[in-house]
Amino acid sequence: MTAPAGPVRFGTDGIRGPSGAPPLDPETLGKIGAALGIWLEGEGPERKQVLLGDDGRSSAGTIRTALARGLAATETIIVDVGLITTPALAHLVRTGRFTAGIMISASHNPATDNGIKFFNANGAKLSDESEQELEQLIPSMELAGAGEPPIHTRPELVGGYEDYLGNLFMDLDLTGMNIVVDAANGSGSDLAPRILRRFGAEVVTTGCTPDGSNINDGVGALHPQSIIELVREHKAILGICLDGDGDRGIFVDDSGVVRDGDETMLVMALALKAKGMLAKDTVVATIMSNLGLVKACEKHGLHMEITPVGDRHVAEAMRNHGFNLGGEQSGHIIFSSDGALTGDGLFTALQL
Repeated sequence: MTAPAGPVRFGTDGIRGPSGAPPLDPETLGKIGAALGIWLEGEGPERKQVLLGDDGRSSAGTIRTALARGLAATETIIVDVGLITTPALAHLVRTGRFTAGIMISASHNPATDNGIKFFNANGAKLSDESEQELEQLIPSMELAGAGEPPIHTRPELVGGYEDYLGNLFMDLDLTGMNIVVDAANGSGSDLAPRILRRFGAEVVTTGCTPDGSNINDGVGALHPQSIIELVREHKAILGICLDGDGDRGIFVDDSGVVRDGDETMLVMALALKAKGMLAKDTVVATIMSNLGLVKACEKHGLHMEITPVGDRHVAEAMRNHGFNLGGEQSGHIIFSSDGALTGDGLFTALQL
């Protein structure tokens, strides 16, 4: 019999911390996986199938195996798609036959950290209530010794997300246009350039060579200044800086000016309002958005709904009140065009 696990607490975006240390040690991760499997039994279908993906950190394999041991102990089928962005994983969960999804990522944190984000069958992050239920379950989980858990490796599934974007933006033609992409040496390193080239763009890449230890190392959404010269040199129409798991983006315009999430939200809001498509003429933002956004919204007759920090709170407000645009200054931009309500840096770039 194993000793009870120490308290596991969800943060604003899942569970995160130094790799190998509690709660990201193999024993606790096994209990987390088992707790999820037990919790899913009360959520719907008898056949439980969970999709896993990661942002390329060297610790992802250890975490995946530990989670899978716990899931397998509850007779849950485990499918691993490998390197993938968080929004792409959420899309595949929502459109596939999955009862849940787990993204192994610490987002913008350094490579020595890692984390896990959970998604329900609708591709949405778990509610506070669901996370609390899991927190209560985890300490009581007991795992007997087991061998390697059965994991079905399906990297080709990511093609479903690529086709989704291809169909959604079928009229987009980027032929002959230069775009700079910095994927933070993370989960969008292969996916983002490939999708942009699908639309005909000439893609200049940097920060797209993940080696397991270089994620967010001077690149990506935390360091957009690093691509300014590339944008100017290649006369690019846009520079895209994703974070480690691709759910947010900071952009550099064709003149080399960095545009954060607040500026991107305003551009999107004005475009939607001009088309009569901005629900209730409202933008949902967090308490971190600056006064400039507030004043700009007032100037253009837009309303603002303010939430606590975290894209999950933005999505919840959008879902509860019927808004269709929200985000954070950090670059999480959330649209409800397909009901996903998940931040997606690449989706936002295609909208721009």
